[in-house]
Amino acid sequence: MAWLSSVLNPQLAIERGWTTWDVYLSNWGVTSVGDVNSTLFPSPATQASIPSINGVAIGPFSDIDRVKIQFTPNIEVTQGSIVPNLNFVNEKLCSVESPITYPLGGPITVAADVNAQTTGTGLFLADDGSATATSYGFGGVGNAAVLHLVFFLQAAVVQPLRRYPYNNAGVLSATAGTALMRVLPIMGRKQARLTFNNAGPNSVTVRIGLIGPSDRVNIRALETTLTTLTVANNAIESFTFGGDIHDTQYLSIWTTVAALESAALFYNFEWTDLPGGGCTCITAPPT
Repeated sequence: MAWLSSVLNPQLAIERGWTTWDVYLSNWGVTSVGDVNSTLFPSPATQASIPSINGVAIGPFSDIDRVKIQFTPNIEVTQGSIVPNLNFVNEKLCSVESPITYPLGGPITVAADVNAQTTGTGLFLADDGSATATSYGFGGVGNAAVLHLVFFLQAAVVQPLRRYPYNNAGVLSATAGTALMRVLPIMGRKQARLTFNNAGPNSVTVRIGLIGPSDRVNIRALETTLTTLTVANNAIESFTFGGDIHDTQYLSIWTTVAALESAALFYNFEWTDLPGGGCTCITAPPT
């Protein structure tokens, strides 16, 4: 994990009279070996002690849609807990739809929700009939999620937020055979629009998959196919999906090209927190 907003720590924000303090954390929820910084913030090395707060909300640029906020109560914390591993005395849950709108005693700690974590190698069972685990190691085809939180340092009314639309664009260099090209975080988004422009010289079959949660120990994340489409040479295809994705963590993109062929497939993926309905909606390309 990288602490992307380390230039301004919360103590400096308080000294300057700021009403809020933003924190951006990359690779959040990636449970690589020894990487506690990706599941707990702040670490002692950051020296970014977060004091008492008046509220906290998921920020508009966050790929993550939920976290646990640990605070310091003025009573002895017992060892009792409730499922899922939530100590009801010193932890509160915070999500996009449910910001914390009341004061909490500091120091404050941010902890990853176990239901929104993945391993550094991103193993999942591909929906291709092989029943074998597939890796999308972050930094390769996988995009690790960024956590953005807004801490309220002074009295404020915190309203539920819709996050800024997630947009990812580029080109897929599709070669002969089938290959996993991208794995992108969805994390509670409600609607996705995917657009492909095949610059040729050959046709490309694209399979769009959804990767669900896992317990990272006994159950592999299972991919399910959302749709499969064919993008002809020099064609543009655009598809919008609704309620299918709202419980999904990651979106996978696979390409298949015939033997001895290749293609340059430009893409633009955008998803939002706007509700997408309860079924798949397909928008045909303009004629």
